[in-house]
Amino acid sequence: MNLFIWNIATSLAVLYIPSGHASVLAYTMPLWVALLGFAVFGQRLTARLLLAIAIGAAAVVALMIPNFQSYARAPAGLFWGLFAGFCWAVGTFIVKRTAWPGMGLSLTFWQVAISLPPILLGALVIDGLPTHWPSTKALVATIYTGAVPMALGTAAWFALVKLLPAQVAALSSIAIPIVAIVSGVLLLDEPLSVLQAIAIASTVLSLWLALVPGR
Repeated sequence: MNLFIWNIATSLAVLYIPSGHASVLAYTMPLWVALLGFAVFGQRLTARLLLAIAIGAAAVVALMIPNFQSYARAPAGLFWGLFAGFCWAVGTFIVKRTAWPGMGLSLTFWQVAISLPPILLGALVIDGLPTHWPSTKALVATIYTGAVPMALGTAAWFALVKLLPAQVAALSSIAIPIVAIVSGVLLLDEPLSVLQAIAIASTVLSLWLALVPGR
């Protein structure tokens, strides 16, 4: 759920809609965690956590609003993006509710090791062997993506899920697209829209409600 299905679903989503739009859909994961926790596991949602989830949802909606037309033109992209978020939520509960004796960083290794063979086999069956090698820049970017965001990020995520309640850990993930927006503004001189500013403010407030204990 966390690596195999997640990577396939997000890859399929970007075939139909722009990558930024697909990533926003994938980060609906906290909403799926809240729904699954309540409906499947009977977890109680406090008023403070419900408010945090609602404000976090407002941040995601603010980022989705400019993309509604692309979702309408490519419903398959909408489906795969939401499906990726749903599977990430299911994987979060599996990690949270399973005893992993002796598993620390090795949990990330084994998830990658188990997921890689079927992904490689599917790529060969569906796409065949590549006809040319990508450029050096593309290879460096791919290696960096696998070694830093995927490997270290996944290991940090598993550790976070073990330390915090599932709903709180899930809410923390909505900071990721916000980091992307801020990085684009600071490093690439991208404009900051009103909706993006609303999303940033909503995310900060949502995380404060979820992580800072009430009086």
